[in-house]
Amino acid sequence: MELVLPYETVTMRHDELTGSKHNFTSPMVRGDKLSWKEDNLFGHGVKLVSPDGQLLARFRRTDKAAGTGCFEVFIPAEEGLLDLIILSGIAAAEYRRRSNKELESVGDVLGQIVGAG
Repeated sequence: MELVLPYETVTMRHDELTGSKHNFTSPMVRGDKLSWKEDNLFGHGVKLVSPDGQLLARFRRTDKAAGTGCFEVFIPAEEGLLDLIILSGIAAAEYRRRSNKELESVGDVLGQIVGAG
């Protein structure tokens, strides 16, 4: 997935091995690979971590029905870095939401097949 900002384009990749991580690098973070992962502590959200595991930011849903959420940023972030954190977090949360819908659809189909048998 391409994240297009006025000053750079960042490629965010879905980690096929774990299925629950989205990685990106940027010169704004010294080229480090940052990862959005599922935030199991709160259940409905994702967290941004550095390569050494430091929690940088978190997005969690506050009202699933209304589609609202809350970002928390735990590091000093200037305008450009803050834009990147917010945009990549929204992308990771949306990817997770779509993946969950696909899993629900597959579950519904399997349930109908098993129920019909």
